[in-house]
Amino acid sequence: MMVHLERKPGLSRCREVTTRAANHLHRAALSLEDSSRYEFFLAAYAAMRALDDLVDESFLKLDSKERSGSRSEVLKTLQRWENQVHQAAAGAYTPKKGDFEPLIFTVLDEHLSRSTLSATPFLRLSQSLRRDVEEIRLQSWDQWYDYCEGAAVAPGSVFLYLLAAREDSDGRLSLPAEFDVMDEARDLAYFCYFTHIVRDLQEDARQDPQLLTIPLELLSQAGLDQKKFRRAVSQEDPQEDPEVQVVAQRILDLAHVHGEKADLRLAVLRPRLSKGNRAVLDQLYKLYRDAFAAVQVQWRIET
Repeated sequence: MMVHLERKPGLSRCREVTTRAANHLHRAALSLEDSSRYEFFLAAYAAMRALDDLVDESFLKLDSKERSGSRSEVLKTLQRWENQVHQAAAGAYTPKKGDFEPLIFTVLDEHLSRSTLSATPFLRLSQSLRRDVEEIRLQSWDQWYDYCEGAAVAPGSVFLYLLAAREDSDGRLSLPAEFDVMDEARDLAYFCYFTHIVRDLQEDARQDPQLLTIPLELLSQAGLDQKKFRRAVSQEDPQEDPEVQVVAQRILDLAHVHGEKADLRLAVLRPRLSKGNRAVLDQLYKLYRDAFAAVQVQWRIET
């Protein structure tokens, strides 16, 4: 796919943010069957990635005192980002001094406003990130799944939209009103996200506690609190700890359940996609299936 990034400074910025770290979504998006959808992906994913990095990399890695001092400003940025999303969805975004990543939003404005994709996935992401900024721990399974709606289902639904949407005669992308893209993406997104949680357990446990997205209810069921769990999973071979193994097993079991549900949904969805985008979906799903198998081997867990 030939995409002339130099044509629009915003596209270069979108690609820079999107490819900061290797990720399966961008790898699959490179095979989208037209450059316009790829540009749309770059803009949407970059807008989400930039906000996520602000919270995870710039805010949560500060010490406690620094976080307290900067929390209100980060929350203002979250609100500014939400306002910019609403403007882009309406095709009314104009860069202003103090905007968050204006180059990205000029591209998002062009594409989001010419589609039937609503601002909802973006706003669900910001709701989850707001919880992180306010350092609200995930206590229950319900809170965990609610958090995952923004952290996983939101970006997944945008990608699924780009695969499933039809291009109208005026170039506008659309889906039937009854096609709930977040609902269609949910099980696949859970499967992928839960796999990554277990894959990254050790790395996340060694960072800020807020980055360890595991419900405290699950830790309690395993006879642990967050402090004990972080200490146990940070050791050289956490797979050898039976209590840590219980936690990893439970999350991978859930990933497996949602993976089976995703299989059923994808069997219905695939015939609705163009041949090219069906291949993209298959490629993406294989990447995550391979990741799930690798995590099972890593933790010596069978589901």
